[in-house]
Amino acid sequence: TIDRLVEEHKEIWVYQNRKQPSVSNTLTKQSQQLKMPAKPPPTGDRGEGPMNVRKSSRAKEATWKTKDDAHDASKFPLPKLVKKVKGGSGGRSNASEPDKRGSVQSIETKKAKEISRVKAKRNRESKNDPSTSDLTQPTDDTNVRRPMRQSAINARKMFATLGSEDENDDSTVDSLNTTGSARTSQKIQLEPEKDKLLKELSSAPSNNGEYYEEESAWRFHNPDFPEDSVEQLTALRNYVIPCMPAPTPPKELQPLPPAPPLPQLPSTDYCKWSFDEKSRVLLANFRDSSYANKKGKIKVASEDEYFLFLMMERDDITVVSEGVADAINPSLWTREYIEGCIGSEYHHKFRGFETIPQEGDPGEQVVKQAKEKEGWYSMKVSDYFRYLEQRQSVKNSRLNNTEEKEDSKLSNTFSFTDSYGKEKSVNVDNEALYMIDVDMVKLLPQAFEDLQRNFKLPGILPGGSHCMMNAVNANGRPFMGPNLYITPPSSFTHFHQDGHGTVDSGHLCLSGYNEVVMLRRLTERHKCHAIQILTGTSDSHGALYGLPHRDGLETQLGWPSKEAIRQCEKMGYYPSLFILKAGQVVHINKGRLHAFRKLAPSSLLETDCHHDLRNEILQSKKQPIEDVCFSIAWDWMFKGVTSEGINREVSGILECARLNQEHGLQSLAIPETTLLFLAKENIAKHLLKSETSATNSLFAMDIPLRPTRRDIPEPDAETVLRGILPSLQYVVSRHNTSVKFSKVWEEKTKHVMDSWRVSIDSKPNAWEGPGTFALDAYGAGDFFCKFCSEELSNVYMHCDGCEKLLNKDFNICSS
Repeated sequence: TIDRLVEEHKEIWVYQNRKQPSVSNTLTKQSQQLKMPAKPPPTGDRGEGPMNVRKSSRAKEATWKTKDDAHDASKFPLPKLVKKVKGGSGGRSNASEPDKRGSVQSIETKKAKEISRVKAKRNRESKNDPSTSDLTQPTDDTNVRRPMRQSAINARKMFATLGSEDENDDSTVDSLNTTGSARTSQKIQLEPEKDKLLKELSSAPSNNGEYYEEESAWRFHNPDFPEDSVEQLTALRNYVIPCMPAPTPPKELQPLPPAPPLPQLPSTDYCKWSFDEKSRVLLANFRDSSYANKKGKIKVASEDEYFLFLMMERDDITVVSEGVADAINPSLWTREYIEGCIGSEYHHKFRGFETIPQEGDPGEQVVKQAKEKEGWYSMKVSDYFRYLEQRQSVKNSRLNNTEEKEDSKLSNTFSFTDSYGKEKSVNVDNEALYMIDVDMVKLLPQAFEDLQRNFKLPGILPGGSHCMMNAVNANGRPFMGPNLYITPPSSFTHFHQDGHGTVDSGHLCLSGYNEVVMLRRLTERHKCHAIQILTGTSDSHGALYGLPHRDGLETQLGWPSKEAIRQCEKMGYYPSLFILKAGQVVHINKGRLHAFRKLAPSSLLETDCHHDLRNEILQSKKQPIEDVCFSIAWDWMFKGVTSEGINREVSGILECARLNQEHGLQSLAIPETTLLFLAKENIAKHLLKSETSATNSLFAMDIPLRPTRRDIPEPDAETVLRGILPSLQYVVSRHNTSVKFSKVWEEKTKHVMDSWRVSIDSKPNAWEGPGTFALDAYGAGDFFCKFCSEELSNVYMHCDGCEKLLNKDFNICSS
């Protein structure tokens, strides 16, 4: 029966449209009315994307990114298109496999003339097409890595079958099976695109200015590793891109240009501003202001708030706010309340850190260093609080010299039962257990509501007014916290990028001290170099795309030394070195490498970068008592407040998302979905702004019109639209070209025996009735590619066979 069903319902790939297509149409009309940002969009690390993001090295995607006439099957048959643009590859590409198949060595004169004719026609039509006139860079990618999967082999067979129908292209089948280089044919095709690119780059930032420019960093500050290096950059660069630096060994890597100076700090009665040039920390102290001292409460004035968000756009400094959480209800954050709510629940993310004495010179004080243990513990929350209590008693007894008297009562061994019913034990004296990622929204809803209501900067919480996800409905957002984190001192996190570089994060310290090292946002090559300087690892990619807590490290990476920080300063990485104290909130920009360590009441080696800062804290304390570290942290997607800032923030997310796709990592952020919703929302606001004086004749509402408040530190609709326009054009153009190519594919495969059958869904998911349609197009759902984990924001491919035979969704990206 199964065999019969499989034969009747062969894998039918239905090209589906998840969201309403009106965004593209509205964008085309509105984009003509909006000015481009002052600077061109930042390009991805490898400089191959049309709007700031490197194109994926997926062969199909690059093929689909051709102009309209290339999809005319009568003039440019599909196999011929594949051969000429991509060498005949199809299916999913594996970024870790080289091209073992090869392609055509040369091209016939007749064929070259045909390509030139089609290219000329395509260029003429693209100039007359308003939907493509704003694209600033070509969409061809020659240096793709092609797949060796069985699906790719089947795809080539299907293309070869299609090609045999074309009497005017006898070389198609040969092009799918011939080994060698296609460099000659590729150069012929890409010459017009290269000329166009060179023309566009003449007006792009040249980086000859005094300060560092992120928009052009991919051209000047992202050189390849040497060919004999074990490590290489993530993706292959398109060889037609000019002005790219030559492969550079680490010792010859040039420092980055300096960052521009800070503007003048505000002077208000509501906030005390200060900037430490050495630590690169900008402190906004609302607790120690004139207003707070007089009134006994915190007030965030619009002038201070706008400047705060303006400085958050900069990644060469670290913005720390103090006092913005003073109004939360402390009774909802006590051990008694938390244990009463979730004490009987098992939590499955406890990480162990073992304290090991470090060898030093004879006669010197013994220095202890923490080492992260592999694996995770699970235990009840109430058991964890008992562990903290027992550890505190053991530490205090030693401090008070009462250990011998109470030796029979105090034991260093703490035993508990995990969620599998197994007995476990740890030494409370030398092993710190770190409780990670306690979901406040699900487990402590009242405490979460208290934070939302009384936090003085609610706009920086997930989905807040300054978060890109604010335009997306709550059910369509990925979960980003806030979460609780509790640990004794000595635990730490490895250097990492939150959400693999796609999200900002906020960290509110409620008790204890956090030693922090953070770098500015860098290109991938400089990120790898910084990781090697700070940790000494030879696997910078593993650290760069790894998690803050992970197993399988080649060695236990130590904390950075003072010399490592000095090297980062010389390289222009602007390291922020500081201690986050109770009551302070730090903003961590997306894509910034950073690490946390909980301050312990013990000495450090003099070479440790936090040696001096820790000594200052210890000298201010009467006794070296351990402070349990209690923090709230969350991820979010900072939007920015200026057009240039919004442009950098959006393009930075798309860039990191593309890098993550190459590594098979699912990004935490949903940049494409937020772009589409931001466009819809702000176009509506922009139109509403011009009609505010008109009376509403349709609804007889007894609500007077109010003028728009000008003191709210949020960007208006026009500013947002200008900022997102370059990245939005890139995303929408990819979706449009994918649909165009699929229409040709559908037509060509309709009458071919035993081939993939592709059809375009007649109705977007969002137009289906929710009562009868099982899928929620506006929900968070499983909208990520099963192969490469790419976000499925608007268009995707869906397998009808899986749905009909297995009653399961199998969705992949249009790449």
